[in-house]
Amino acid sequence: MNKLSTLKLLFATILLVTNLFSMNTVLFAEPSPRVNLEVYTWDEGYLDDNMAITRIYMKNTGTVTLNDFTLYYFINAEDGKIPELEKYYIPEPKPLISLVSSGGGEYAIRMEFKGVHLKPGEILPDTCGYTWGYHNSDWSQLDMSNDFSNTGTNSYTLNDKVSVVGIVPEITEHSHCHRRTLHDDSGENDYDVHYEVRNDWGTGAKINVTITNNTSEPIDGWNLDWMFTGPQKIHGLRHGFYRQDGNKVSVTNESDNSTIPANGGSIEFELSIDYCFANEKPLEFILNESSTGDLDQFE
Repeated sequence: MNKLSTLKLLFATILLVTNLFSMNTVLFAEPSPRVNLEVYTWDEGYLDDNMAITRIYMKNTGTVTLNDFTLYYFINAEDGKIPELEKYYIPEPKPLISLVSSGGGEYAIRMEFKGVHLKPGEILPDTCGYTWGYHNSDWSQLDMSNDFSNTGTNSYTLNDKVSVVGIVPEITEHSHCHRRTLHDDSGENDYDVHYEVRNDWGTGAKINVTITNNTSEPIDGWNLDWMFTGPQKIHGLRHGFYRQDGNKVSVTNESDNSTIPANGGSIEFELSIDYCFANEKPLEFILNESSTGDLDQFE
């Protein structure tokens, strides 16, 4: 075999080994644990204009089993009316269902699941769902148009305006993200997001959010997305611009804090929010993977 043929054979062998290594890296890579529960609702509308009926089910679209959680479906009463809850179809596993009030005509249907172990891909209870309704205590006409969680659809729709709180996943939870994924207990992440409630007075809160860059490259321009768990509303933000659409929030940098230095460098911004019922921390943050659009600045 001549020298040229030997070099060709050596190059082909290196290429084959490299490809096999790459294939093994892809085939055996384990995804980071992901906590995600989707809620689907079907608002069947009115029954004789004085009874609202809703179907609801949950699906675990994450990668870990979820143990216990509580849902809040938010409604509003009109003109001092007091709503009453009716339970129509509540199969096993039966949640503890109640109507709770935060004052000012704001109410929520509360569904508490205890002893539940919802595995990835499973649906609770099934696609028939749980069915409940509500009416005014005097059976007067209802207006569902201002109910926060009402989708107004006549078929099942993914509903991000139902609050999910108290989830206990079968992993160690951390408030940081690994590129797109939160709650990763596999070691140091590329980026950490620290969400700290500094002051909470029951109807509002002051919150500090810190983004830390653990990579060896600086981040030039950043956008952080998350979803609140309930009707939490931002009314002020310092050191950034924001947009909020329902529960979905996007925050992007100002000109003087657009760069997050490498090797543990960080930036921080401050939120002021109003809320009712519960002020749970977001389950997931996404860094630099969505468009921002028009954002508002708090002066």
